[in-house]
Amino acid sequence: IEWRHAFDPSRKLRVGYVSAAFSNHAAAKVFSVVLLHHDPDNFEIHCYSTRRRRDSLTIKIRLAAAGWRSIAGLDDRAAVDVIRNDGIDLLVDLDGHFNRNRLGLFAMRAAPVQLSAWGYVAGPGTPGIDYLLTDSIIVPPDEDHCFSEHLMRVGCAQPYNADLLPRRPAAPSSARGGGGIRFGCFNRYDKLNQENLRCWADILRACPDATLTLKDRYIGEARLRNRILDVMARAGVAPARLRFEGAEPQEGFLAAFDRIDLALDPFPVTGGVTSLDGLSQGVPMVTLYGAEPSARIGSSILASMKLNQFIAFSKDEYVAKAIELGGAQASSPSARDTVRARFESFSNWCSRDYVRQVEAAYREIWMRTCARLGD
Repeated sequence: IEWRHAFDPSRKLRVGYVSAAFSNHAAAKVFSVVLLHHDPDNFEIHCYSTRRRRDSLTIKIRLAAAGWRSIAGLDDRAAVDVIRNDGIDLLVDLDGHFNRNRLGLFAMRAAPVQLSAWGYVAGPGTPGIDYLLTDSIIVPPDEDHCFSEHLMRVGCAQPYNADLLPRRPAAPSSARGGGGIRFGCFNRYDKLNQENLRCWADILRACPDATLTLKDRYIGEARLRNRILDVMARAGVAPARLRFEGAEPQEGFLAAFDRIDLALDPFPVTGGVTSLDGLSQGVPMVTLYGAEPSARIGSSILASMKLNQFIAFSKDEYVAKAIELGGAQASSPSARDTVRARFESFSNWCSRDYVRQVEAAYREIWMRTCARLGD
């Protein structure tokens, strides 16, 4: 391909983002913090939407971007032509292998350098993706050889746009009253499996007054609830100790965190945005650092908030931490205040320092590209 770009390492860069989630979607809670806080003097932002959906966040992103195009009705070849004609220097995939992805146009090389960020922490591993934005917890340096992409590490692979949170009063730290510890997991039903259900049963047996609340839109199906109840009953946990809640609009979903004291992150695929939602409401979370990138998202988030004490490195430690921290949480009214303070510091860092780190990574990638493709 003969690129018409000026391969000047210091010039203003045109960065294109391709996604189906430029809307009030969970993924946008992560990547929008970057899109809405770019330095306009050094980066010109273009968005390529693969889905015909528009809401209030879509409008915010469109207003922040220098260019906006819908490629939902275009095949990959036509979309590549549009992106090349726009002169995009760095093209960023935000969707990975999720629904409505356009990895095909990346394989056709729509821009001189292409990368994947935020949407798919393991990297798509497909032709045309040159770089993957990650961090040192999700991918430790000794695992670089496992990836087809070149890795660029920034502070946290899962930032969060706290500006999208609805304004609601914080639950008073002492509002929980008496009773046993209230554990909870609000992640998708398909992340639950017999292994983590058995660990949760071990936790509940060790905390005889505790309850466990599971919240997801599919929990409303009796067949799925019964599967969970059966596993827990065989592990010695009575049905009365489990609470099941269905889906709610965002404000109600966030308010549901007022009804739990300690979140239990599922494994081996941990929570991402759901974990960030809970931490934004001051709810501590225990996570298990696992063997795959998708098993380390919770650890990356907690480490970024300096809450490393909630990270376990074995199932036995996970159970022990939940029991210990559950007891401490039940007797410590300031726990939510501590987590809220760490979250607020994290969210401020995301919208300021983190975005600068991403831009520095883009600049480094572009300098390498200039050395490779320039005169």
